[in-house]
This record gives sequence, C-alpha cells and structure tokens, in this order.
Amino acid sequence: MKISEQFQIPKITRRLILSFLGLSLFPLVLITVLNYYYAEANIEQIVTQKLTVLAETRVKEIESYAAEKILDAKTLASLPMIASALEKFQGEFKKGGIKSTGYLQTEKEFIPYLTKFKKTGFFYDIFLISHNGDIVFTVAKEKDLGTNLKNGPYKNTELAIIFKKSSNSLKTVLSRFNHYAPSGEPAAFIVLPVNRENEIVGFIGVQIDTQELYLLAQDYTGLGQTGEIVLASKKNNIIEIVDPLRHDSQAAFQRTVELGGPNAMPIQQAALGKKGHGLSIDYRGKRILSVWRYAPSFDWGVVTKIDAAEAFASVSDLRNWSVMILLVTMSFIIILVIWISKSIANPIILLTSKTKQLTEGDLNVDISVTSKDETSLLADAFREMISTLKNTVRQADRISLGDYTVEISPRSDKDELSFALQKMAKTLEDAARAAEKVAGGNLDIEVIPKSEADLLSISIDKMIKTLKKTSEENELNTWYKNGQTELSEQLRGDKDIHTLSTDIITFLAKYLETQVATFYVADEKGILILTGTYAFTNRKAIITEIKPGQGLVGQTAREKKHILLSEVPDDYLRVDSSLGHATPKNILAVPVVMQDQVKGVIELASFKPFDPIHIDFVNLVSETIAIAINSASERQKTIDLLEQTQMQAEELQSQQEELKASNEELEEQTTILQKNEAELKTQQEELQAANEELEEKSEHLERQTSQTNEKNRALEYAQDNIKKKVKELEISTRYKSEFLANMSHELRTPLNSLLILSHYLSENKDKNLNEEQIESAKIVHNCGTQLLELINEILDLSKIEAGKMSVHISSISFIDIKESIKQQFKHLLTDKGLDLLINFENDLPQQIQTDRQRLEQIIKNLMSNALKFTDTGSITIDFKKAEANVDLSRSGLTSKETVAIAVSDTGIGIPEDKQLEVFEAFQQADGSSKRKYGGTGLGLSISRQLATLLGGEINLESQVGMGSIFTVYLPYIWKEKPESSDKEIQVTKEIQKEVRTVRRLKEDLNIVGPNDDREKLTAEDKVILIIEDDLNFAEILQNQAHKQGFKVIISSTGEQGLDLVKKHLPVAVILDIRLPGMDGWGVLDILKHDPNLRHIPVHLMSVDEKNLDAFKKGAMKYLEKPVSKEDLVATFDEITSFSKRITKRILIIEDEENMRESIKKVIEDNDLEISEASDGETAFKALSSIEFDCIVLDLSLPDMSGAELLGRLKNEKQLVIPPVIIYTGKELTEKEAEELEQYADSIIVKGVKSEERLLDETSLFLHRVIKSMPENRQKIIAGLYNKEDIFKGRKILLVDDDMRNLFAISKVLKKKEINVLKAENGKKALEVLAEEKNIELVLMDLMMPVMDGYEAIKQIRLQPGLSKLPIIALTAKAMVGDREKSIEAGANDYISKPVDMERLLSLMRIWLYKDYL
Repeated sequence: MKISEQFQIPKITRRLILSFLGLSLFPLVLITVLNYYYAEANIEQIVTQKLTVLAETRVKEIESYAAEKILDAKTLASLPMIASALEKFQGEFKKGGIKSTGYLQTEKEFIPYLTKFKKTGFFYDIFLISHNGDIVFTVAKEKDLGTNLKNGPYKNTELAIIFKKSSNSLKTVLSRFNHYAPSGEPAAFIVLPVNRENEIVGFIGVQIDTQELYLLAQDYTGLGQTGEIVLASKKNNIIEIVDPLRHDSQAAFQRTVELGGPNAMPIQQAALGKKGHGLSIDYRGKRILSVWRYAPSFDWGVVTKIDAAEAFASVSDLRNWSVMILLVTMSFIIILVIWISKSIANPIILLTSKTKQLTEGDLNVDISVTSKDETSLLADAFREMISTLKNTVRQADRISLGDYTVEISPRSDKDELSFALQKMAKTLEDAARAAEKVAGGNLDIEVIPKSEADLLSISIDKMIKTLKKTSEENELNTWYKNGQTELSEQLRGDKDIHTLSTDIITFLAKYLETQVATFYVADEKGILILTGTYAFTNRKAIITEIKPGQGLVGQTAREKKHILLSEVPDDYLRVDSSLGHATPKNILAVPVVMQDQVKGVIELASFKPFDPIHIDFVNLVSETIAIAINSASERQKTIDLLEQTQMQAEELQSQQEELKASNEELEEQTTILQKNEAELKTQQEELQAANEELEEKSEHLERQTSQTNEKNRALEYAQDNIKKKVKELEISTRYKSEFLANMSHELRTPLNSLLILSHYLSENKDKNLNEEQIESAKIVHNCGTQLLELINEILDLSKIEAGKMSVHISSISFIDIKESIKQQFKHLLTDKGLDLLINFENDLPQQIQTDRQRLEQIIKNLMSNALKFTDTGSITIDFKKAEANVDLSRSGLTSKETVAIAVSDTGIGIPEDKQLEVFEAFQQADGSSKRKYGGTGLGLSISRQLATLLGGEINLESQVGMGSIFTVYLPYIWKEKPESSDKEIQVTKEIQKEVRTVRRLKEDLNIVGPNDDREKLTAEDKVILIIEDDLNFAEILQNQAHKQGFKVIISSTGEQGLDLVKKHLPVAVILDIRLPGMDGWGVLDILKHDPNLRHIPVHLMSVDEKNLDAFKKGAMKYLEKPVSKEDLVATFDEITSFSKRITKRILIIEDEENMRESIKKVIEDNDLEISEASDGETAFKALSSIEFDCIVLDLSLPDMSGAELLGRLKNEKQLVIPPVIIYTGKELTEKEAEELEQYADSIIVKGVKSEERLLDETSLFLHRVIKSMPENRQKIIAGLYNKEDIFKGRKILLVDDDMRNLFAISKVLKKKEINVLKAENGKKALEVLAEEKNIELVLMDLMMPVMDGYEAIKQIRLQPGLSKLPIIALTAKAMVGDREKSIEAGANDYISKPVDMERLLSLMRIWLYKDYL
C-alpha cells in the first residue's frame, strides 16, 4: 500500500465529517451573515433618508428661487416707467440706432432706475426688447445690445428661444441655464410682455447668473467628508454638470456624462426628470450611495451623494469581529466531528471491502466482525447471501449445457434470482420450437418477445417478417407487369380517339375493379372532351366539355397531379343495374400528361377506397396512354387534312366553271354599253343648250354682286370713319390725361418747397415764432399734405389713362396682405369702434402673382371707403375663389383662374341708380353741396382702373341701409397686355415735348440766377452740385448742405449741370429728372458713361415714381418729391459718410472656390475690402451684420437659389440691399430675367463680356475713380466704350473651306482695320501659324476637307507657343453638343452659321480684351 493511500480519508468518513460540519456550521455562518446585512441595510436606510431630505430641500430652494425671480420680473414689467422706457427706446432705436443723440438722451433718462432695479432684483442684466426682436436696451451694455433675436448673431441663444415663445404665447417664459456668449458665463433668462392699457408695447427680459444657486449647491452640511450635491441638465445626447463639485471645482458646464453610459446613472436619471435612490458608480468610478430628484423650473436634475466607504464605515467594524469569533468556533466543531465520524465509519469500511471481493466473483469470502451492534447483524446477512449465490451458480451451469428440464425451486416469493432462471429456461425452449416451424415453411407464426432485451425472439420475428415482405413485393411486381402488358394490347392498331378512349377506360375499370369510369381528351385549345366511358349513365347535369380549372377534372388538368376524393355525397354519382343502384364513395382523377402537356384526364369511381397500389399503377401508365392519345390525334389530323384537300380541289373546279359563265355575261354587257354611249351623245347636245341659258343667268347675278359690293364698300367706309373718331377720342382722352399728369408734376414741384419750409417753421428751432405763428405753419403744412394727397390721386388716375402706370409683378402671400391691412387700419377701426374680420377660404392657394403695391392700393381705397360710410358694425374682407357663375366678361377671366377679394361693410349702402356713377372720376353717390360725406370721388375710379391694369375687375353689390360689398376679381397669375400703338406713343411724346417747351419758356423768364457758392470755392472744399429747376427747393437743399459742411453749386438745366460737373468734380450730384432741355435721365446716362465722371455718386430727386432703372443706370439713391426733412438729413448724412469712406466693401456670393478667386482677381484693388460666401445662409448672415456697398451673386447656390436669397433679403425690412450684380453662367428665360430685375441692378451672363463687364459694373456701382485704378483695368473699361479701337492693327487667321465665307467675313473685318490671314483647311492653317508670328486670334470652321477644325484645334494646342491663342469655332451644323465638343477640343468660344457679324465682333472684342489682363 502506498503512503498516500495509507493516509487517505475514506469517503464515508469524509461524508460524515462534511455532513456534521454542514449541520453545525451553516446555521452559525448564516446567523452571522444575516446580522451583518441587516446592520448594513439599516445604515443604508438612515443615510438614504438624510440624503433624501437634503435633495428635496435643495429642489425646493431652487424652485423657490425661480419663482422669486419670476415674481420680481413680473413686478418689474408691471411698472409704468418700464412701458414708457420701452416705447422711447424703441422709437429712438428705430430712428437712428444706439449711437443717435435721441437714444443717448433716453438712456441718460432711464439708466439710473434700471440700474437700481438690476441691483435690487439681484439680476445680472435687464433687457428691453421690441416686437420684432431688437434688443433696444441693456443695463450691462454687452455685445448683444442692438442685435436682433430673430435673425441676428444670437438668434440661437436661450434668450432668443424664450423670446420667440413669449412673443407667440404672450406669457412669462423662463429659460434653462446655458452658456451665453455676450456675458461669457452661464446664464438663464426670463422674458415676458410689457402691457400698457391692455396693449403690448414690447418685452422685458432679465438675466440670472449662477452665483446664488452655486451657494445652495456647495452647502455640504450633513454630507460628511466625501458627500456632494450635483446639479445636471440634459443637452442633446449628453448630461452636462452645471455646478462646481467638491471633487472637481471646474466641473460647471465643463464636465459631461454620456447618456446611457455605465457610470453616473443617478445623474442621468435625475437629468431625465426621474427620481430615486440607490448604490451606483459615480463619475469618478467610485461606489456611492445617492438620492436623485428633478427641479423643473431650470430643467435640472439634483443628486445628493456620499461615498459608500464613508457611509458603511461602522458596518465594516462589526463584520471584522464577527469573522474572528466565527473562526474560533468552527475550529472546535471540526475536531469533534472528526472523532465521531471515524468511530461510525470504520466497521462499515471493513464490510465494504469484503463486499467488493464478492462482487468480483469470489464466493469464498470470510466475514468476521467483533462489534456487537447493528454491524454484527449486517455481517451475518452477508454470510447467508454468499451461500444462496453458490447454489444458484450450480443450476445456471446445467441450463448452459442445454438441460432445460432442470428443477429450480425458489426459496421464497422474493427469490427473484430463481424466478429469473426459470424464465430464461422457458424462453430458450420457445425459441427452439419457433425455428422448427419456420424451417417447415410456415411464415404466419408470431414470435412475441418477452422484453426489449429479448434479442433472440426479436431476431426470429424480424426474420419471419422480412421473408413475408419479399414474397408480397414479388407478387406486386408481377401484377404491375401484367397490367402494362394487357394495356399495351389495348393500345395497338389504328383506332380513332373515341374507340381508343373506350378501350383504355374499360381496361382500367376492370383491372382496378372500379364501378364507373370516364375518359376526357384535351383538344387543341385545351378543352377536355368526354370520349370514353365505362358503366356511365349520361344525365342532363353531366358536362361533356370541361375547361381547365372547371370542376374536379378541370382542376386535375390545371395542377397536372392526381386528385383523390373520399366519402362523396350520395347524390354525386349513381351506379345502376337491372337489380338496383348504389353510390360510389371514392373518386380518383388522374391527368394524362406528355412532355408537360395535358392530353386528357381519367376519372374513376369505386365503392371501396382506392388502394395506393392502384393509384400508383394509373400514374405509371398515364404517360403511355398520353403517347397513344397523341398518336391517335395526330393520325386523325392527317386524315382531316387529306379530306380538306380533296374538298378544296373540288371547289376550285366548280369556281373555274363559274368564271367561264361570267366571261360570257361580260361580253353581253359590252354590247349594251355601246348602245348607251350613243344615247349619251344625244344628252350632251341637250346639256350644251342648257349651259347657254345658265350663262345668261350668271351675268345677271354678277351685276347684282357688283351692286352688293358697292354697298359693302360704303359700309366699310362708314366703319372706318367711326374707328377714326373713336381713335381720335382715345387720343384726346390720353392727351387730357397726359396734360393732367404733367400739370400734377408741376404742382408738386412748388408744393415740395411749401411742405419742407412749413414743417421747418412749425418746429421753430430758432425760437423766433409765437404760438399763433407756429399753429399757422402747422395748418399750412397739413393743408399742403391734403393737397398732395389730392394731386397723387389725380396723378394716379392720369397715369392709368395715359398708359404710363407701370406694374412690378411678384409672388405675394395672402397672409402678408392680411397683416399689412390690420397694421394700417388698426387705429382707425379702434377710433370708430368697428370690428375687422378677415377670412380665408380653406382650399385657397397661398400666393398670387401680381403687383403688391397696386393691390394694396385697391384694398386700401375700398377699406377707406368702407370706413367713411360705416358708423357701427363691422368690416369684413373675404379671400376666396371666384364663384363658378360669376360674370367676368369685362376682364375675360374664368372662375378657375380667378381669386375674389370681397370688402363688405354694414354702412349706409348705395342706391341702385348710383352704383355705376361711383366708379366714375370725381363722382359720388351723394354729389350735392349739402352732402354729409366729403372726398374727391377718385378712390373707386382709381381702384377700378388699377384692377383693369392688373388684368381683373371690380363688382359692386349694395342695398341702402344694409351695407355694400366691393369684390375685386384678379387672376392668380398676371398676364401682360399689349403695349400702346405707335400713334399713341407719338401723341404722348408730343405732349411731353409741349410741356418741356412750356417749362423751358418759364425757365427763360427766370432771369435771376442761383445764389450759390461757385465764387467762394477753395481747393479743400467738398462740393455738391444740385441740378434742379425749382430754385426754391434748390435753396432748401443748399441750406441743408451748408449745415453738413458742404459747398454748393446750383444749375437749373441738364446741359449746364454737365459743364459744372466736368469743371468742379463734386463729391456728389443731386439731380432732378424733369428738367428743361436735357432731362435728368440724359444727364445720368452721360455721367455714367464718362470714365472721368462715372465715380461721382448721383442722388435723384423727382416727383416721378421711383424707377428701378435709376439704380441700374448707376444712381445711388432715389427720393420722391415732396421730400421730408428726415429724408434730406439722411441723404446728406449718406453723402458725408460716403465721401469720407476710402475703402469700399463688396461681397462675392459664389459656391465654386475657383470662380470666387477668378472674380477677386478681376476686381481686387487697394481700395476694396472683399468678403466671400459659398452659400446663401452664410451670405444672409454677412449682410445682416455688415454693411456692403455692392454684391456679386451667382444664381446656383447649394442651399438656395440666388433669386430665393434676394427675395429673403427683400422681406427683411431692416436690411438695406446694396446694388446687386448677378454673375451667372445660366441661360436665363425671359420670365426669370423679369423676376430678377426686381432685385438686381445688373445681370451678366458668363461668357458674354463676362469679366470685362463685371469689372465695369462693379466700378460703376462702387463709384470708383477710373484714373486711380491700375492702367490695365483702365484700358479694359475704356475698351468697352471705345469698341472699334480694339480692332485696329490686330492680326487674325480666318480658316474656312468655303471661299464665299472667306470673302464675306474678311471684307467686314478689313473695314475694322484688321489684318486678315486666310487658310482653306486645318492643314493650311497650321502652316500659316508656323510661318506668321503674332497672330492674335483664330476663326476656325469645324467642317473642312483634308483636316477638320476639331483636329486642327487639337494640333494648335499641342504647340507650346500657341496653347493660349484665342480660337473661336464656326460651324453650320449647330447640333446639340457641338459647343461642348468644340470646347473640349480646345476652342475658347463657339458661334454657329450663318454668322451674326455683330455677335462675332462682340466675341472677338471679348477675347482681344484678354491681352489687357
């Protein structure tokens, strides 16, 4: 025995030891652990309660702080002084901004109070905000002052966000804490509306800093050494810490926690608005105990926490003592258990070793046990068992020798071993007898196994079954073969379909022992036809033709698989005999298929269920049957074709005999025709006599026609006279309107001076007028204003009648029109106590394409009319679709394309007999001298004329005492009407000529010249030239200029003004349009086309309506007379600012970087500050924050089109759009060009004067001095205006195989003093280029013999000295893609034949200009 085995503890001993130890130690350990966890749970509960109190206390303090601040803000907003301050700051900010004198005075007035409010409310800052989002005042005066919260640089801040919410809801709104750029610190805001007399005058905002809240968060009382309070806020997908922490003093708005991350779960839960408590891992990775709550006011999560190590420190000591006591107790118990276990286990171990010998077959084991307990009894039982086993072994030996007669006697009912020996002997005996029977050929015996382990019986049983199965399969194969052989016998011979089908179905019915059978054969169309039956009774309901999918047979044909039905109904089928009838219960339908084509279907019916063997047999022979059926069908077709051929031969023979008979009939008819011909000759002679009579009648009709024509000519002459008189009447009316228009202008000129001077006197800035004189000046100004309104109405009417009223079409939102109407008439409606209702039909389009100014003028006139005649009730404006039955015959519109704008009132109404008169000029419903309501009677007349101008009409419905409804019908899309005739235009020109003559005579009578500063000028003076024929107004302008520090020269004519400009080179020109002699347009055109004068800013002032062409021609500003004093001051301020400004700002908006660089290269200079934008949004932000002098814009931008950007800029009323130059490569349609002309001052298409025109246009709109520009740029601009000089002495090569083209083009070019070299093809051109030097341009035809233009251009580009030689491609082909193909080959430009010489010369100028760059 090995030493290791000697000292090995037996298993039973180990089990006893482990059992005793488990029973004794487990309760001890369990009690100890439970005590520890119970103590830990108590500690956790106590600490959690403390943390909960702290968390909820902090939440209450935070909410209380927020409520206190909101209350303070509301109290502040309710102060009347705040409303007054807000109104004043808004007014001064709108007038002149935060730098103006008025604004600074207002600030000085209110700053002490607002500063005090800031300190007492412990606010960081106080904001006053206008309705449109302008921050008009702040106490702190940070960078946000003067910016706009809707579209300014801080539009995405918390302040801007809650301002928008407050302005929409008109409620107090508190923001979250977030970083605020102007302050550079985290901040929260409160914004609320400021009311005065139930009207909102603006908004007030207060800024809250974090200092007070930080004090709350940093109070660590009750949190031990490691506890802290965490405030956190959700921001997108992260959690942001918003307060300094005990373990990280820089954490505020710097430390973040990833949402969904493994650590800091309490912070995440609190920031998401949840509450709870528990153990977790914090942001430091340490285990903590925490409580979290949510503070909704600032959208904060609040977490109070303490390190778990500190919280459970007392429990750790208890755990250590418990472990020590447990170890001592366990040692004592282990020793005791080992002693008891050995005393029990040793006897058992001895018995176990003896039993092991017995199991190994050793029946001679001697068992001796000395103890006298239960172990001794166990040893006796073992000895008796050994004796029994020895006797059983002797009996088994005899059975193994084949002696099944051995007698086995069990000792008791429980002697299972003896019983088993008996069963074994019996089983062996049964197996031997069964084997004898099988050997004798008896396979029907059954051997039943005694159990699953009875392998002998099981094997014998399997052997019997295998032999039986083999015998049955042999019988089945014989049955299949016999059936196929007998069927083949039935298929032999040339049988027709019906005979073959009957033979097949009869055989199958008998062979398969079925009672009824049918056979359906498919024809050429796939229809199944009944051709064979067995024992089948034909009834009315039976179908002899079946389509695929119809019934059981049709479905079998469609699926190409057999279908078996069992337990069919009793009325489905009946088998009859002379003795009676019965119903088959089973139906089998089998398809007959050949090469995947159904040839027929066999249907069998049987009283008994179909055996699977029978089904397999039918499927097996179906293909053989299909082949036989197909052969029979083809054989039948051949027979049918043969019979058909024979019949056709017989028909041909009969037709031949009929043709012979027809020929004989034709001969007879010919004879008859000859007789008829003789009769026709006789009839012809009779017709000739009748024709002579008709000629006489025709002459009589001609005489009558001549008389009718004379009467028609007389009628036409009368109609022409009427048209001439109508035309003369129209011309006379237009002459009158033109005269009224010009006289209205003449009246407005002196009225301009009257209004300015009366306004100046009413202000009494010199303090030299008394109250009565001031009141008189105000009365004069008011009367002048009323007279101006009357003149404007007369002028509008005369413009429309004279055909001079222009329209500017754009897309207009109905919502914008609604807001404009409400804003304009709000105070008037309030004063009269009337309600205004504006309604929109649900399916009305959102926009209309028309002239916004004219449409608003129509609605304004109709609203004014309704206000005048309505004292109580309301005024309603309905925007809707035109009714289907409305009469629109005057305008020619249809209801589908028309919008209706109805203005209805509850006023006095209009009598029916006066409803037509109210639309006539100077007419009213009550025109008597005692009428109650005043007015000129022009408003409705102008409105109807304007509606007609916009392609629509106005209808009126009214009842006296019930009110009136004026409905304006306009097309959704405006369509331009044809222009006036040449004769009308000539009349207009004659009228204007006469008016100018009158004005020139008037000027000649004005002998006294202007009293200006021309004799007092020095070299240092800044001079302004005023070209104005109204000397009174010129004197007013002079006085204002003197106040601004300018010297003034005055000219009353355009011709004299041009001389003075050239002589004195003023810093600016103020120019009137309507001048005697040369008008202002002529002066402006000459100034802007003179390189020495074009830089001088020109400000137009005229009684004419503002015209966009003025800006396109280079004007800097356009003011309509009469001019207000504020506009005059602003104009001279602008002149002062521009004259002092050395550097001009230009913005290039282009998405391609290379193109931006190209544009910069063309226009850059020392006096320009160039900014860039690659998309529309960047450009919009730049224009919102910086004042630019000019914009260069590409139409194709990544985020929006150029037109959309311009429209957005136009809608921003605070933005002043500088001159816009559209520089694009896109070919514009006429409609696109018209839309862009509303915004753009110039449109340049890349490739047509491109870079040179861009340089010229930018220098024009920036008012750059040409002489101060680099010499090469001066030459470019000069070349644009001296077009012919560019050609002198230039050498070009003309390549064309057509001698006529060579002659024609070279002749024109030589007249331009161009040296023209010629070549007949590409090869000759290369030779000329090799011989001649200094060729500056090539005109290359593309389609030529020897070498075409494409190849020639490629060869030229391969030569180093000619790689940049300008080449213009010419071709008569002009197919799609030719331009791209020629450019790809190396051409610079392209023009198609026949050549437009003006366009060719223009292209040549462009590429010859390149030498200057």
